[in-house]
Amino acid sequence: MKKLFAFILFTISALIVRSQSLSIGAWQTHMAYSQAIDVFETNSHLVVASNYGVFTFNPKDSTLDVLSKLDGLSEVEIACAAYDPQNDAVIIGYANTNIDIIKPNSIINVNDILKKSIVGLKVINSINVIDGIAYINCGFATVLYDIAKQEVKDTYYLGNNGSNLAVYNVAKLNGQIYAATDSGILVADYSNQNLANYQNWRKHGVSEQYPIGKAAKLMAEFAGKLAAYVDGKTYIFNGQQWEMPSVIYQGGAKRLMSDANHLLIVNEIGVTVYDANLNPTDIFTSPNYVPSVRAARYDKSGQLWIADFYKGLAKYDGVNKPYAATYVPNGPYNVSARRLAIKNGKLIVASGSVGDNYTNKFIRNGIYTYDKGIWRNYNYLNSSVMDSFYDFTSVVFDNKTNKEYYGTLWKGLLEFENNEFVKNYSYHNSTLGEALGNDGQYRVSGMAVDSKNQLWVANHWAEKPISVKKANGTWQNYEFPGVFGEYKYVADITIDRNDQKWVVIPGSNAILVFKEGTNGKVVYKKLTAGEGSGNLPKDATEVFAITEDLDGRIWVGTNSGVVVFYNPSAVLQFGADIDAQPVQVVDGEFVQLLLASETVTCIKVDGANRKWMGTKNGAWLFSEDGTKQIHYFNTGNSPLLANKINDIAINSENGIVYFATDNGIVSYRSDATKGYDANLDQVKVFPNPVKENYAGVIAIQGLVNNAEVKITDINGKMVFRTFANGGQANWDGKNFSGEKVNTGVYLVLATDDLGVETMVKKILFVH
Repeated sequence: MKKLFAFILFTISALIVRSQSLSIGAWQTHMAYSQAIDVFETNSHLVVASNYGVFTFNPKDSTLDVLSKLDGLSEVEIACAAYDPQNDAVIIGYANTNIDIIKPNSIINVNDILKKSIVGLKVINSINVIDGIAYINCGFATVLYDIAKQEVKDTYYLGNNGSNLAVYNVAKLNGQIYAATDSGILVADYSNQNLANYQNWRKHGVSEQYPIGKAAKLMAEFAGKLAAYVDGKTYIFNGQQWEMPSVIYQGGAKRLMSDANHLLIVNEIGVTVYDANLNPTDIFTSPNYVPSVRAARYDKSGQLWIADFYKGLAKYDGVNKPYAATYVPNGPYNVSARRLAIKNGKLIVASGSVGDNYTNKFIRNGIYTYDKGIWRNYNYLNSSVMDSFYDFTSVVFDNKTNKEYYGTLWKGLLEFENNEFVKNYSYHNSTLGEALGNDGQYRVSGMAVDSKNQLWVANHWAEKPISVKKANGTWQNYEFPGVFGEYKYVADITIDRNDQKWVVIPGSNAILVFKEGTNGKVVYKKLTAGEGSGNLPKDATEVFAITEDLDGRIWVGTNSGVVVFYNPSAVLQFGADIDAQPVQVVDGEFVQLLLASETVTCIKVDGANRKWMGTKNGAWLFSEDGTKQIHYFNTGNSPLLANKINDIAINSENGIVYFATDNGIVSYRSDATKGYDANLDQVKVFPNPVKENYAGVIAIQGLVNNAEVKITDINGKMVFRTFANGGQANWDGKNFSGEKVNTGVYLVLATDDLGVETMVKKILFVH
């Protein structure tokens, strides 16, 4: 059992997030809560299950609190949910068949289905609760879990001869238990002690006027009747026969739900509510007919609440009216995240993804921004500009202006300034070219801005695959004869301090490096494996990441580890040593090459010149030279949301590291920040004062790069000494003997850029 920060503590957790006081070594998840799929009323509040998290809503004061993997949930992607009033428990079924049961003071993980090797379709279709038993309806059978006893009670394999059979819902009615399956409706005596035996179940057929040979995809019990969705129609079982009442609108159904003796038929654009006599009592249609409705339930006061896939929890207060209100915790629109960029504390996320050979996946999630603790989302739902754009794959800041550029894999790139749309660049106003054989597709796969304020664009699969938007607004493109084979594939661009452009050539173990000459032409070279050719890892088949560190060295991540160009300024010089070198890591008597067995998807450099490396197997932090491992994070030992890391971004001012994964964004506060040329006038120390119950690290920010730091008491006696990581020194609040220092004022002395020691801050300890 995982102990949960109980529901009553959610508010405390939320306040910590809102205050942005993330302590060193702490994590924060940034989940997408708007895509609600179900809502329940518990003993104390409403609980909403979204595709990627759970949140609660208190109707009395309209407060929202969140529950995510950081708080104790086992997974991220939620497939379905249910509520057990008998045990006041919410049951969460995940896409990978793991299950969490959320009680008021604990989370119980049920991983029996996840761990079991099953032949057949291993998915959870739905969860129904009957008499305190969770019926977990899967693609192969129904698994019964006793919520009070916390044990799997039975498994019903209902196919012929006890074979696998997909079950979609179960319901209890008049002493009988019904199962909606791929074989139709099955029924058995609820009191039978051996319902695991398929022979104790019979199938509805001609005598019940059930449509022969048709699967039942949805089912719900209400007001002494049974409703089922069969072959695109809603049928009602009166205890003897199935019929299709003319009063029920047969416009399709996504959910059949029962609540307060009512039948709720949910389709994507609305909900129709029928009473016990099948008279329609409420008809709701979503605003503008947006296909967003996923579930609907009444609370005890008779208020109808709707789980909306775009707006979270919605309140309905009248027939054919828009929502009275919507409620959702702040977060990114979706968990999809491919590339990150950060400037002055503002994080921008390109949400798109790419298929094989950089083909379109038609993701319309747009761009998310995170600034001063607030997420804002820009996509086709709230911006007409974004309506025709798919697959945002890259984002870059222009450091000399307020401009931001968003690259797409569909219609070129968009320019924004001060959060306002400026222009779309494609064939009509730039040199960007179509992807060969794909009319109308202008694929931007990477971007970077150089020291001349020029925007360089990787134009995937175009005849001339590199374009530049010059500072004066004119465009030019380049071809690079001899570099590419049949397909001109290009991806991410890195520009070093010498204004050399390093371009990933996806699908190959190769890099294009080029630089403009004084005559307007470019000098370029293709780097590959082999001595004298670039010396990329010989076992690699693809380059994924190129990054320049604080010393001007170029680090390259491949699907066979990492190599470093220690003298990149010479790479375009004739006759110079252009080869990269592997990083050798000494482990006892063994010498290993850095991450040689890993696919390194991204490399980023923090304020202490340390290397954060994302892989398909988690994230690593290495020392400045890469020879010492400092951290390794994966889903098993940290709140990482997925092991595949798509990108990393680092806020150099506060040391927060953002990880973009396949399951969303999570951040971690590291112990290094940007170093300065001189100690700042207002060096930051947090926490300050340090109170009795604080056991974390005390951070001292705003220092000279790698400054020596001494801590003394008020009388000048030194109690601690260290060096800054970049511009941040860290202290655990203990003296040289490992004891917590006493109550009092302590002085922070740090060397400046000339090596002169000065007092930069005072810290108060209160015990």
